[in-house]
Amino acid sequence: MDTPVNENVQNYSINNKKKKKSGCLIAFIIFVLLIVIAVSIPFVINKIKANKQAKREALMELTSAEKIYEDFEKGNITADEYIMQLAYDEYDKSKMNSKYASKII
Repeated sequence: MDTPVNENVQNYSINNKKKKKSGCLIAFIIFVLLIVIAVSIPFVINKIKANKQAKREALMELTSAEKIYEDFEKGNITADEYIMQLAYDEYDKSKMNSKYASKII
């Protein structure tokens, strides 16, 4: 014969098992999420560093006019070639020597 006390004990036992199962599931999910985060952090950091490096390199690149001027100052091109390359840079980039091409506008 089940008394009210025995029924309460049985109900408590069943509810307590359900709570333990759901608690384990939540703990497992949190554990998996922490592993995923821990594994992905180095990739994110590397991507950020690569972006910063690319920005630095873009800032360090010279314009076409600066490249032409440097070549002229070093004596690699004559004054006529210097003026012609500057004109090509300004008016017709397709005729400009490809070594002076720059991504900077």
